[in-house]
Amino acid sequence: MEKRDIISSSMENMLLIYKDVGEIAKAIEQRMSSLGYKAYGDAAFTWESSTAWYGYESWLYRWFARIYYKENNLKSVVGYCIHLGGYFPEDVDSLNQYGLRLPVLIMSSLDFEKDIKEIYRPTVYNLLWDAGWEDGQEVEGKIANAKIDRGDIAAKASSLAVDLLELKGKDDIENVVIKTLVALYEKKPIDTSNPKLLPIKQEVGDQ
Repeated sequence: MEKRDIISSSMENMLLIYKDVGEIAKAIEQRMSSLGYKAYGDAAFTWESSTAWYGYESWLYRWFARIYYKENNLKSVVGYCIHLGGYFPEDVDSLNQYGLRLPVLIMSSLDFEKDIKEIYRPTVYNLLWDAGWEDGQEVEGKIANAKIDRGDIAAKASSLAVDLLELKGKDDIENVVIKTLVALYEKKPIDTSNPKLLPIKQEVGDQ
């Protein structure tokens, strides 16, 4: 394939991928809003990208995240992070060793010691990015629990994962994503028998 065709095909494929991700985000946003959850921050959905001419390694959007909370509990949030890929090899290796193949959607609750409105918002999103494949996390069934930190901000995280390619429509969004997010936030039992919820390995290197 000629370079011109490779560029054209690659751009078309990325637009299709972003369209699919956008449809998933729209469905989740509408449903969470209807359940009384507020999005943490503005409409931002893409993170850690560069617009500088010299920062080409970070031009491409690789991950997407959204966090929700309720006004009556500002020390807890719930959200999801879509990891598309294109990460550093060591990050890809870590995800693989925890049994998580890209692209993957990880749903997590984060509990803080202080109100989230007192925390730098990118820090909260970076913690969401970390959740689900943190060194030393403990796994019960398919739920990964860990204490994670960025600088002087720490959170208790509980996470579940789903293969992004297995989310086929609104029923999956409702049954796999929405119900899981709500249960994580409300600290209710989660039915992990759904085969679309992925098992997360206990420790890096486990077979």
